[in-house]
Amino acid sequence: MGKKKANMALLNMGNRLKQIKQYFGYKRDRMSNLLGISPITYTRNEQGEQLLATRNLMSLHTQLGVSLEWFLFGKGPMFWKEVEDMLPPEMSEMVTLMNKIPLLHHSIMLHFQELKTQHTTLILETLEP
Repeated sequence: MGKKKANMALLNMGNRLKQIKQYFGYKRDRMSNLLGISPITYTRNEQGEQLLATRNLMSLHTQLGVSLEWFLFGKGPMFWKEVEDMLPPEMSEMVTLMNKIPLLHHSIMLHFQELKTQHTTLILETLEP
């Protein structure tokens, strides 16, 4: 990714962080506390100067229910619950169990990675618009 695209991605995530803060009516200190970062670091993230660390992204998801796909890429609904409600019942059950049983999560992800490796062409053809 080029520097300009990377900067734009950080700015977009910063804007989405502002949206979350405004949605909940929180102040900077409350948001930084929820994410486990200093208020100064929070401000840098909100201004698009740096990317939240993985553990802070997980806090955003677990503490506030934010969809990481929306936060990182601007795709889909803001909140995971809305995404989950759109899934077929079997997938919703699988995701719920994956979140509660780490072994299941790792097993499914391993199988998925093997499938992607063995069927790269099929995956790429399916993802093309």
